[in-house]
Amino acid sequence: MEATPKPSALGIKHGAILAGLVVAAFLVRILAVQVAPRDFFWLYDSYRYWWNTRSLATEGGLFSSDYPVGYSMVLMPWFMVGGEPHQFVLWIHSALGAVLVAMAFAVTRACGGRRTAWFAAAVVAFHPSLIRGGKVLMNEIPFTVLLFLGLMAVYSARRGTALLAGLLLGFAAEIRPVGVAIVLALGCWMLTRRDQRRRAAVMLCSAASVMLVMSAWITWLRGEVTIITPQFNEAEEITADWGYWRPLSADEILARGSYLHHAWAHPSAYLNERLMSAATLLSPWPFLGGDPAQQWSTFLADGVILLFALWAVSWGLRYGLGGPVWSLCITAAAMIAFYAALYSDPRYRVPMIPCLVCFSCAVLTAYHGQRGALPEIAKAPDAAARRPAAAAE
Repeated sequence: MEATPKPSALGIKHGAILAGLVVAAFLVRILAVQVAPRDFFWLYDSYRYWWNTRSLATEGGLFSSDYPVGYSMVLMPWFMVGGEPHQFVLWIHSALGAVLVAMAFAVTRACGGRRTAWFAAAVVAFHPSLIRGGKVLMNEIPFTVLLFLGLMAVYSARRGTALLAGLLLGFAAEIRPVGVAIVLALGCWMLTRRDQRRRAAVMLCSAASVMLVMSAWITWLRGEVTIITPQFNEAEEITADWGYWRPLSADEILARGSYLHHAWAHPSAYLNERLMSAATLLSPWPFLGGDPAQQWSTFLADGVILLFALWAVSWGLRYGLGGPVWSLCITAAAMIAFYAALYSDPRYRVPMIPCLVCFSCAVLTAYHGQRGALPEIAKAPDAAARRPAAAAE
């Protein structure tokens, strides 16, 4: 990736504005959790994450070893000090969502300039999907924070940041498996750039090391699993509908290969399912329920972001946009490809939205001809002639 001029430091005035935006985002998320129904944060897999946490902390094993263990490791310190899951969502998720605002500002500023960075930070602070995604005991918000920390390390030219990026992204993959696709996509993209090949190799090796160590640990934990049946009232649903969880046997793991057999035996049906999966992920239709006002605000916000990102991709490709800004687009594309190939849900957009917002804002800076920290977009000799009039003004 091309070297980029270091963005100028924020002044006291702009620093205070950013701090105010972060505090406002935190308070909005606190309010959103407080006004939500008490049982709202128990969604889908929340039980499994919390009971994996309890099993790790008290039994030294796993409650459900076929689920990513990274989020349970994030939850475990909170559990060990006696924290309740609702309080974790209230305080930790809200704090992480607020920190993500500052990260979005920093990432966009590193790729595009100060003016659009403010817009990106404001969108991340008050986007309905990001606020609602943090109201449940799910792993999207912690995963997104780790992802952005990894991207910030990728952009840095300091010694050791490639190793740090690999460690962060490797652990992010233990929270959500889509992180594996993101690591591979970013690594391949960096390998195509001659000055980044060494950093790409370091990042890929460090990420792979984290994944291998975690995989070996989980394999060892399989022999230490204690079968647990939930005993408290809020988990009655898991007892009634799902029963207790246990590690998968070797036969059950092999049986999951029938998914690939289905793709081979019924290619047209499989393709249709994958197209529907991609449509589910990219459709701006709301998720997580709620009143009509929340539904429509989410619908409009997601729809605008997706259309904005589509314009940014088309403009960037047409006019030869270069530089690290494409890492954000590649990250979002890796998520889309991963979920389209497997399974998708509208809430999976939560990590994708900040990436698309930051990418689109950086491209908007180039569109208006503001160089900021963005590298020169004229990669080809005739690129300047093809630059739109708006960029030349």
